[in-house]
Amino acid sequence: MCGLVLGAFLISSLSGQTAADSVIQRRDASLKGVTGIVVIVVTNSNLSSETIGPRLDKEKLRTSAELRLRKAGIKVIPNNSPYGPDDGFLLMKLDLFAPAHAPLVTYRVDLGFYQKAILLRKAQTGGADWVPVATWSNDSLGTVGTDNVGDVRSQFDDLIDEFANKYLEQNPTR
Repeated sequence: MCGLVLGAFLISSLSGQTAADSVIQRRDASLKGVTGIVVIVVTNSNLSSETIGPRLDKEKLRTSAELRLRKAGIKVIPNNSPYGPDDGFLLMKLDLFAPAHAPLVTYRVDLGFYQKAILLRKAQTGGADWVPVATWSNDSLGTVGTDNVGDVRSQFDDLIDEFANKYLEQNPTR
């Protein structure tokens, strides 16, 4: 396995491409052929709902993400609908944490696109069950004042716009 990784690194180095560039190209290429996206939002916080405010409500985040994707021309599948083999789900995760009586909130915003994948070892043995695998992801980490927690939403908006741009690069409209 180490030899395979070293070989891939050497080939990419000789071509003038870094290993990181190669990974990013593969990550973006994994979006090619995706036909629809389900949006799921998960939040984790030790803050009161009054501190978090309405801008970071799970339903509002999901609706906003779906609207941004639709405006970009990307097919969005309703949460309660089954999705096919060429579809995937966009998992939006928001973690907010503030120590008691602290004026700052630490946040982590994570956006991951998951697709169905079959592990090679399972396919070779006939047990070809699929597993969800994150094929594209990006995140943002930072701090904001407790009075500005709602501003974290712009981090989601930026990540969704980045995802939509990468998706459209791989799936240009015809």
